[in-house]
Amino acid sequence: MSEKENDTKKMLETLRKLPEKAQEKIGYMIEGAALVSAAHEDEPKKDGGAA
Repeated sequence: MSEKENDTKKMLETLRKLPEKAQEKIGYMIEGAALVSAAHEDEPKKDGGAA
């Protein structure tokens, strides 16, 4: 298994140990981040601006 896969496995194991309410809130944050990321990918590239 790669290091990234091991890190993901450890993170999920830790998440499962948290109270259910905390798991729910973290799930909402992950979903929100995925939505923002997907929306950002759909935006046309802009020339210039800060790099």
